[in-house]
Amino acid sequence: MRGSIQRLIVPLLVLSIIGGLWWSWHLYKEPADQDPIAQEPNDAAEIDRDQVILQPDKLSAAKIEIGSAIKRVSQSQVVVPGRIKYDENHHVQVRSAASGIVIEMLHKPGDIVAQGQLLAIVSSPEIGSARADRMRRKDELNLADKQHTWAVTSFKGIQQIAKSIQSRMTPAGIRSSLGDTPVGSSGEILLSAYSNLLLTEASQTRITGVAATGAVSGRIVQERTTQFDSAMASLQANLQQTLFDAQQRQHSAAAGLDDARRRYQLACQQVATLLGRQVSADDGADDTDSASDLSQVRIFAPIQGTVEKRLLNATERVDSGDGLYIVANTSFLWVSADMREANWSKVLLAPGDKLSVNLPAFPDEHWEASVYYIGRELDPATNSIPLVASIDNSSTRLRPGLFAKISLPVSQPEQKLMVPESAIASHDGASFVFRPGDAGQFNRVDIEVGQEQQGWVEVKSGLQDGDRVVVQGTFALKSELLLESED
Repeated sequence: MRGSIQRLIVPLLVLSIIGGLWWSWHLYKEPADQDPIAQEPNDAAEIDRDQVILQPDKLSAAKIEIGSAIKRVSQSQVVVPGRIKYDENHHVQVRSAASGIVIEMLHKPGDIVAQGQLLAIVSSPEIGSARADRMRRKDELNLADKQHTWAVTSFKGIQQIAKSIQSRMTPAGIRSSLGDTPVGSSGEILLSAYSNLLLTEASQTRITGVAATGAVSGRIVQERTTQFDSAMASLQANLQQTLFDAQQRQHSAAAGLDDARRRYQLACQQVATLLGRQVSADDGADDTDSASDLSQVRIFAPIQGTVEKRLLNATERVDSGDGLYIVANTSFLWVSADMREANWSKVLLAPGDKLSVNLPAFPDEHWEASVYYIGRELDPATNSIPLVASIDNSSTRLRPGLFAKISLPVSQPEQKLMVPESAIASHDGASFVFRPGDAGQFNRVDIEVGQEQQGWVEVKSGLQDGDRVVVQGTFALKSELLLESED
């Protein structure tokens, strides 16, 4: 009996345990199935992870601006490094014109000077000697000029006398017609011979008239005739000789004048060579002709600009050609770059073409340069070809030596869909923009980007022409999008 009871207890315990487990399972399962919290839909799973909704206060703080995707003319480009440098057409090293001692250096670096403004004074005995010789040659030229003028006018006076004699004008009339015309001693000798001819002619005429009455002998008449013939021959000889001599003096004076002028021009050229600048061969004027400062050489600014460097000081000895100053007009600058051999065949450039230049010193600005020249020879040391472009620096903000990035076109211009660079955000290797929806709502749109150019980025896919996009406040929208994704 007792054994039978024990055999029944074991199955009953097993059944009790199974029943307890079944009851416990149902007890906890039914409340869970009926839990309203557990039965609510998973809102987080249904939230749109590509959408940002900003409340009015956040929307105001984000300073959102809306623009559009538009088509713009674009070219494929390569970017090469470069440097801002002086424009060699407006950059001059001012050098000493002669050996000597520096007396004065009148300007310091940073001074603005006008073209032709005095920069320095150098004392040079060599220049003084050359100027003294030039002054002597100038005096000789003035003397030769006066002699030539006298020879020309006296020859004209002699010719006038000869014509007057041929017309049998009286000596007094001839002198009156000459006025102040110089004829010299030759003219006076000629007039005396003419007066003697007139006197012998008058005497012959009287004797001939008296001889017809028999009052004088034929011998006296013959003497008077001989005297007249002799006076006529003497006058003719004097006329010929005087005219010849006057003409020869004129030719000689002209030759002397030409020689004096050549010697003076040589002296002027010698001064010009020593000074290293052009001096007029007509008047020989440079910066001084005063005997008190013949040895002083005044150095003037060849261009308008700024003194970039001062290379010497007063009292220092200087040789011809030594630098004194560097003067540059930095309103005009160059940007230079080296085009690598691999890019040379692709670059589409000609003098005058426009280039885009970015400067790390001014990261938010774009500058434009104009191609000045492209090198013709490949540098074997760098395997590159030099490129130089002119860049406007009228604002004087740029400085020679600044690093630059130059965009070089390597394709023909074409229309491309583009958005401002500020419109594009990126995360985990993906690029996207935000398109505005209802008030405070912005949708993420993934795009494929292409070429960048002057603050604009090509959109290869994801947008259409005219689509509205956020162009300012993109960073704030991206931050809000990432925060919502983490919640």
